[in-house]
Amino acid sequence: MDCCISHFQHKRRQWFAGCALVCLVSPVAAEQLSEAEMAQVTANWECKWCPYEDTAVSAGEVEAGAGYVSNDSYKQGDYTGLNEEGAYFVGDLEYGYQGGKGAYSDVEAYDLGLDSRRIMANGGKQGQIDAELKYSELPKLNLDTARTPYAVGANQTLPASWVAAANTGGMTELENSLHYADISTQRKTLDLAADYHQTKSLSYGFSFQRATKEGYRTMGLSIGGFAGAAILAVPVDYVTDQGQARISFAKPRWQASFSYEFSNFKNETDSVRWQNAFSTPASAPEGQASLEPDNTMQQFTLTGAYRFGESTQASALLSMGRLEQNDGFLPYSINGTPPALPRSSLDGKVNTFTGNLTVNTRLTENFDFEARYKQNEQDNDTPRASYTYIVADNPAASGAPRSNIPYSFRQRELSVEGRYQLQRPHKFTVGYAYENFDRTYQEVDATKENNFWGTYRNRVSERWDWFLRLEMDDRNGDAYTAIIEPGFPDEDPLLRKYNMADRDRKQAKFAVSYLPQPALQLSFFTDYANDDYSNSEVGLTESEQTNYTLDLQYRISEALSFNIDYTITTMDSSQAGVTWTAGNDDTVNVAHLGVLYQVFRNKLKLGFDYAYADSEGDISVSTGEPYPTLTSTRHTFEIYGDYNLNERSILHVSYRHEEYDEDNWAVDGVTPNTIDNVLTMGEVSPDYNIGVFAVSFRYAF
Repeated sequence: MDCCISHFQHKRRQWFAGCALVCLVSPVAAEQLSEAEMAQVTANWECKWCPYEDTAVSAGEVEAGAGYVSNDSYKQGDYTGLNEEGAYFVGDLEYGYQGGKGAYSDVEAYDLGLDSRRIMANGGKQGQIDAELKYSELPKLNLDTARTPYAVGANQTLPASWVAAANTGGMTELENSLHYADISTQRKTLDLAADYHQTKSLSYGFSFQRATKEGYRTMGLSIGGFAGAAILAVPVDYVTDQGQARISFAKPRWQASFSYEFSNFKNETDSVRWQNAFSTPASAPEGQASLEPDNTMQQFTLTGAYRFGESTQASALLSMGRLEQNDGFLPYSINGTPPALPRSSLDGKVNTFTGNLTVNTRLTENFDFEARYKQNEQDNDTPRASYTYIVADNPAASGAPRSNIPYSFRQRELSVEGRYQLQRPHKFTVGYAYENFDRTYQEVDATKENNFWGTYRNRVSERWDWFLRLEMDDRNGDAYTAIIEPGFPDEDPLLRKYNMADRDRKQAKFAVSYLPQPALQLSFFTDYANDDYSNSEVGLTESEQTNYTLDLQYRISEALSFNIDYTITTMDSSQAGVTWTAGNDDTVNVAHLGVLYQVFRNKLKLGFDYAYADSEGDISVSTGEPYPTLTSTRHTFEIYGDYNLNERSILHVSYRHEEYDEDNWAVDGVTPNTIDNVLTMGEVSPDYNIGVFAVSFRYAF
């Protein structure tokens, strides 16, 4: 914040400092005066800085200007809204008001000229009522190079001149029919919240959020199984409402809160229908697929805490919820005369339960202890039924009937942790957790997990300290047994799903911070994690991740400072098939340099930022040549300056240049007809070189 906002914050600090002084002095005066004398003295008191006085203070800052983007780029505009060449409006606002009797309000608005704008407002009366309003937009720009012959929407048709064929190579009108499809979404979110404090012990609150998401996403759909598939741009039209109402009680030794929460998701487009671009199967000229179904959630939560004297306290949480999904089923197929459905809808019901209990106690001045119990349950009450299995909307291709499986689970965890302060610089922590995870209708009925950890922190001196954490975890399960259900394909008996397989995990973290002089700080952080699935013959067998981060901050003089940080992350994994093995090796490098120079004190400030990021991913397989390396590289340069025109006005100028390049063998060179039985969108990896210039005027009031 600049001059006026800083002044506003300083005034608030003065208010609270003044009130604290009154609170400290008043008890002393009260001990020396009688009630009558005290009343006579206080009748003429005037609190100059108390927040409930009638004096009003306000401050704010407004920024307005214009920016220019040198060329179009979807990747550059992802989440930022800076995707189109041309000018855009720069508009930000910050305003704060402190009125009489504790009234206050604050308003903030950022990026008003972009599709990533945010607006926030709150206000009320201190200690009585607080209200908040938020609005935000967020663009997610995925693809602007995707092409399709379909008319996008809920009902996707092909051109009248379309020539169907048994494979994409025979679709003679494909190139003439292609047009670009905008694969992006725009999320808009509105939040409302309020709290009312009836007394010091009793308060009420509510919150509500409505989020809408509109646009298009890609979805692979097939007709007739492996005969032919197409990647389509399907509509996204979601509305999600979430809310909470709560009541809270607070006493010196205990606190409690009760709340009701709900969520309601509605998909305005419940299905997509499309013409078959292939000539086979002749019995399936069209296809239909369901999109995300409407669903609801309700939950009741009770929380509380109680203090047993000065050294021990306990807190607890109990929560019960209900998830429901009852959208009507689509027919098995829109081709031919499909059989009747056993039910009109799923009538899905899942009951949830969460319980936590935590006890903290300080046994001695240097030793404290914590014990915690957690339990999570999902009880799936969805009724089962036997459904005819029709392959990809083709009644001529059907399999044995299948039943839906109502998965349920119960997760219980008990953990203890002790913290010991050995003299001043040494602090030890040791802990243990035991988890039992029970499942139904899954390959492993129960898994048991033991987790041990320990940390040590040493504040060697005022100039440097270091930290070390070591952790070991082992998970073992019951016998792995493939699920046998009518109509379900057989599972390889050697396969082990990684979330239920036996696993040994080792983790380590180390950090050190060094301050050789007040103006220079060095920090280093590293962590290591290894997961070993030694009992898995088929599936994920091992994964390993390392991370190293170095940070340097140096204030050369009062006018010049800079900071440098560099992070390298490696991620490796191995998996095994029945007759093959494969490995994934990923490396990510991120570096940043920032320089800030005060050319003329309180007049001209210049800054420079450079950010670099690159990633490489290699996939090797034992049965053939390794895949080409996946790469991405980003360079971002930014230079900016602030010139103080006067005490309240600042001229801000910035220029940012960004280069990005990506190589992805999965999409590069893959045209819509490259794959015989899949009609793709032929997108290409993003590659851009772009500049963004902006000039704006800030005024503090």
